[in-house]
Amino acid sequence: MSPGRFVTHVPGNMTNTIPHLVNQLKAYGAPNSIWQEPFEHDGGVYERLCNLKGQMPDGNDLYDHCMDLCYSPSKIQLDLFRYLLPICLSAWKNVLLGCAPPEYAAFEEYFFPALIKREPLYNFLEADEFAAVQEFVIETILERIRAEKSLQHAGSRDNVYSWFYAISDFAIVFPELNKLWTKWWQLSSDGYAIAALEYLSCLMYENDCNPIFTPWSKEDGGGPPCLNQSGCNFYQVGWRAENIDFLVSTLSPAYLERSLHSSVKRLENFSEHRAVCTKMSDDWSTQLYLVEWRLEQLPELLANSDLFNWPLG
Repeated sequence: MSPGRFVTHVPGNMTNTIPHLVNQLKAYGAPNSIWQEPFEHDGGVYERLCNLKGQMPDGNDLYDHCMDLCYSPSKIQLDLFRYLLPICLSAWKNVLLGCAPPEYAAFEEYFFPALIKREPLYNFLEADEFAAVQEFVIETILERIRAEKSLQHAGSRDNVYSWFYAISDFAIVFPELNKLWTKWWQLSSDGYAIAALEYLSCLMYENDCNPIFTPWSKEDGGGPPCLNQSGCNFYQVGWRAENIDFLVSTLSPAYLERSLHSSVKRLENFSEHRAVCTKMSDDWSTQLYLVEWRLEQLPELLANSDLFNWPLG
């Protein structure tokens, strides 16, 4: 993939394409005039974002747009917002799938917060439009999860953390985590099974005993992700209540044990996964006490994205 061009189509599920999203939002062309006042940048940002001609937008321009959505005293220009939303979502998708330039980092940190900072996204969209945006985000996160290939991770530079963070970002902004989770935990692909074991390991093991994530170190970072951790600057904003309720009602010990066995079964022919799969299967009964304890703590953890460890850990 050329690093200088925009991701506009991914074969497969049409709800995961930018053209489909543009059609759903009816965001076919840029506004005839731009009156939204900038927060702290030059007025040329929107002229550039509205004249990309297929090229990837500049990371600083995307960041400035997020700052406007968060902090500008100007009323949000809805036709401009609608036109730029697919552009921003495509840029976010590039980041999650590892296709974006490094200068997109600041945009990544503020894009999802910008969708709820002043007003929630659904106030700007019709119900079917909001559903289309949510579906695009779900399918993009699932695409990233399906790409998981390894059960051995060391250091903070490992891209495995991106989808953990994306799930929390989604659960803070959008209401239907159940749709994402149900598709994932059907375990219909090897990547889904690998990711389920990665997630489950964060419930089963203390941070320095996790067989998938090597312990955190001062030099390299790393360690198992915290299940509420976001990749964005939300500042003490937790998951939406309906998403917490869904996950808490779903993650029973029996559910997790079935998922563990199903994931291990799916991966049984991969020699590179055998040691971890065997260990997790063998450890389940002895680690069940910790799983049950952490499930009790989960609602408090998910309610605050600024908690960086288990509340009682």
